Amino acid sequence: MRAAILSLIERWSPALRQRLRDYASRRSWRRHEREIRPVTDAITTRSGWTVQGGPFAGMRYVQRAKGSVLLPKLLGTYEHELFDAIRTLSSRGPAAVVDVGCAEGYYAVGMARAVPNAAVYAFDIDPEARRLCGLLAVENGVEARVNVGGACDAAALEAILRKHGRVLVISDCEGYEGELLDPIKAPGLRGADMVVEVHEFAARGVTDVLLRRFRDTHDVARIPANPIDPGSIAALADFAPELRRKATSEFRPAGMEWLVCLSRSLACTTPVGSGASG
Repeated sequence: MRAAILSLIERWSPALRQRLRDYASRRSWRRHEREIRPVTDAITTRSGWTVQGGPFAGMRYVQRAKGSVLLPKLLGTYEHELFDAIRTLSSRGPAAVVDVGCAEGYYAVGMARAVPNAAVYAFDIDPEARRLCGLLAVENGVEARVNVGGACDAAALEAILRKHGRVLVISDCEGYEGELLDPIKAPGLRGADMVVEVHEFAARGVTDVLLRRFRDTHDVARIPANPIDPGSIAALADFAPELRRKATSEFRPAGMEWLVCLSRSLACTTPVGSGASG
């Protein structure tokens, strides 16, 4: 009966269905944060509010995440699947980084630190996310280069691409990627590098759409989500296995993946990830 009701809501009011999903996610995250509070307290007491590993190690952090879990970011395990890609993309020297769906600024501020000469444009439709991103930029002394804004459409993206030329686009916008990342609307994307978290659950078929759009201009790696081994994290050695598992969980749906797209207009000798373009 519950499934039938949800199916009707999905058909007649997708907006209501999304609000119900958001509410359930917030409740789940709050419960999760309470369960792992002893781990968070121990980590921050020992090392402060600083990212411990990964490509953004040393980044000072705010005490709240927006739309995702906090502890994996502090541990330096967050989206570990992308570590090699982030290092490669940083080494390609983008003049600007565009982060659409920036949340509290993990990638926006992290990339501002990783690429010291780059201008960073961080977009999020959530006012609290924008506030936290601004605070994170100040905390790390990069506020002069991190421009925080609200909604980003293809026209706004194209304006940035035209202004800076060599650009890295990071997209995590819950299914809007199919609308935003369109080289017909934003031709500059053909020469931009991209990291796209694809959301098939929100926009069915979007992965294939993006693969078709960029197969002639980019080398594309499909990188699947793959939970990290909690036993490999030295900072969690003192905790029980179940608590270690919860501490590193990122609540990713089954089958989630990223597309890492390297523009062929830029020289690149370092392959990223595995998989083939579509």
